[in-house]
Amino acid sequence: MNYNPYMPQYPSNANHNQTIMLQALRSVIDKGMPLMTDDLTETMLSIWLEFSKEMLKMATKDSNATIYINYLQILLTVHSTNLTPYQKLYHCLQYLLEIMKTI
Repeated sequence: MNYNPYMPQYPSNANHNQTIMLQALRSVIDKGMPLMTDDLTETMLSIWLEFSKEMLKMATKDSNATIYINYLQILLTVHSTNLTPYQKLYHCLQYLLEIMKTI
């Protein structure tokens, strides 16, 4: 394919998917961090968890489905423990931050 200076240049699909993934992760993390207080309730956590799950589902639909599947496993593990809402959120955010570092 020849370079044409008059044609708009679009990022490769891989770069586009990576950008979408990073934006989704940043959005989820940015909305989760302010919740990291002792006042966090199960209801507030449930709303954030649903939001995070849907954002990752959308961001990984074209690539990186493993990230979404692993996140679902984290959610199942967190729900099956007797952790406080704060601790549950901490574990979810920790996974998301680790993923963000690798992208």
